[in-house]
Amino acid sequence: MCFSFFPTLVNDYIFVNNDTSKWINLKGQKIIVDGYSFFYYMYYEAQIEDQDKCMVERKTISQFSYDGLWEKFQDRLKRLKEHCEEVLVVLDGVFHRHERRRSEPERESSVKFNHSSNGIPTLLREELRSVLKSLDIDVFVAPGEADPMIVRMAREHHAYILARDSDYHLYELPTGYIPLPTLDFSTLQGKYYQMKDVFQKLTQRCVALWATTIAYDFISLDDLEKYFSINNDLPDAKKFRRWLDDSQSDDEKRQRLTCQFGLLRYIQDVDESVAFKKIISLVLPQDQLEFEQIMKSYTESPPPTPLVTYNSNEFPQFLEELYINGQLDYAIVRILSHREILRGWRGNHSTHLNLLIPMCYMLLKWDNSFLKDHNIHSWIVTFHGKTYNLLEYIQNDDLVSLDDFICYEEKKRRTFLLSCVDFALGSSLNWHKVHRDYKIWCSLIKLWLKTQTTKSNILEATLIALIVSFLKYSLLDTYDETKDRLEIDATSLDKPYQQYSYSKLKNHFSREKCFELRKKIRKYANVYVPNEIIDKELNECEQFYKELSIINQFSKQPFDMPPPHSCFNISTTRLAVRLSQSKKIWKDVKSFCSDKDPFLFDFIEELYKFVSVGSILTFE
Repeated sequence: MCFSFFPTLVNDYIFVNNDTSKWINLKGQKIIVDGYSFFYYMYYEAQIEDQDKCMVERKTISQFSYDGLWEKFQDRLKRLKEHCEEVLVVLDGVFHRHERRRSEPERESSVKFNHSSNGIPTLLREELRSVLKSLDIDVFVAPGEADPMIVRMAREHHAYILARDSDYHLYELPTGYIPLPTLDFSTLQGKYYQMKDVFQKLTQRCVALWATTIAYDFISLDDLEKYFSINNDLPDAKKFRRWLDDSQSDDEKRQRLTCQFGLLRYIQDVDESVAFKKIISLVLPQDQLEFEQIMKSYTESPPPTPLVTYNSNEFPQFLEELYINGQLDYAIVRILSHREILRGWRGNHSTHLNLLIPMCYMLLKWDNSFLKDHNIHSWIVTFHGKTYNLLEYIQNDDLVSLDDFICYEEKKRRTFLLSCVDFALGSSLNWHKVHRDYKIWCSLIKLWLKTQTTKSNILEATLIALIVSFLKYSLLDTYDETKDRLEIDATSLDKPYQQYSYSKLKNHFSREKCFELRKKIRKYANVYVPNEIIDKELNECEQFYKELSIINQFSKQPFDMPPPHSCFNISTTRLAVRLSQSKKIWKDVKSFCSDKDPFLFDFIEELYKFVSVGSILTFE
């Protein structure tokens, strides 16, 4: 977690006046990627690219633009995977801001939608994880903030760090840190820096001393200015002051930059022991031990903090291993540790809670089995600000125990996930002649329709848009395909079509036909008209995706979860808006999905009939 204005000091002053970086080609090299740093930078880069585009062509204009962002993740990571000797990705775990961390000044975030107050697309992290899984890139989740773990792994693997985080300048590395903005992904040529490029003549302990003093509030900024004022005899003192005057900094930024520069030059100018003695003397005696412990975190990798449940039990080993290897969402950890379900999500329809109850009950039953005395509070969970006693929802305790569930074969784990869907719907779905490829997506749509109470043109249009978008990416997407398709005649296939896998049905469409159909769909949906009602419905649907995803992870992924971009994308919202304006929706669908070949239209109709059974929508 970089501290305020340090990147400004490094990039705009130190490197401008003395850039000692070196060039490296990452082909054949080992790299450790800071996952969320990469994630935020890719989104930021997409925003920059969008600035000169018209509204219809922008990737970041919609909160459902997963498809354009997915392609960006895929292209960049695939290139690294293909050309580097080893690629490891490390994601931040759960960490809380240290109470002594110096407060950050208010600054407007650069990561926002264009012309929108929304944040990053809700499922974009799931999209990144999906790409990493498809490329078979190893993922690790740090016990807290990722930086220390990434530095340790870089030292162990003799690997370069790829990120956009100036904190990596604070660590001594055998290789170096490559800032993402300096890397040309087409050639994999980039600049790399080492600690000495910023902190000349300083040891790792001296840098830790500087960073702890600057980043934490043991010594006030006023005292830092007073006791470590800039020595005017220094060769670059006047140059720094001129730069600071020209930078048009406000008072707070000016003070922080002055403190950073003054303290850096002081430590460089005296012996390490002298610097430490003076700085520690300005820290209150009762805070000195904590100050030194924070210093150690820069010089020594902190031991991992074990996950602990609400009842202070160690986490089940299989869950902890899934979490550490990036295969388990923190939402599941939080259920066990805080009895809190999906904090921050807005959908509060009872179907959301009911979908998660079997999994939550199994987790809480395991945690409570270690209690000597019955504790009713340990059965209570919080969902959307309200509390629920899970004992009131499970009438017959016939759910399998967690210990037995771990040993289930894949087929039984698939059955468990689908039984969670049945529990939420209040009825059992008939999956006869439905291939596994469609079961998660159909469950997602059935759950969303369960929340609907009023039939409308917008609801029907949104459902059809979801179906078309799903089939477009499942059957018509030719990304990265190099071989021609077999072009099986659909008339040779028995209905229903949903009994066949994606891979089999894809062969009905030649690459040329895929291109033409995608073009027709895009042309029909080539509008940008925001619609809050449609956005709200898709947000509701996204939450069911998240919930199904974490149940699938908990079940050790018996289903291949369709990536977010195959369920929600730019086409989804634009199709929904355009179709909602039509008086003859199905006629419009036929116009862009059927060209002498009714197969795609028939499949859309088939899926519509299947998912709408029992809902307020009926096929006409």
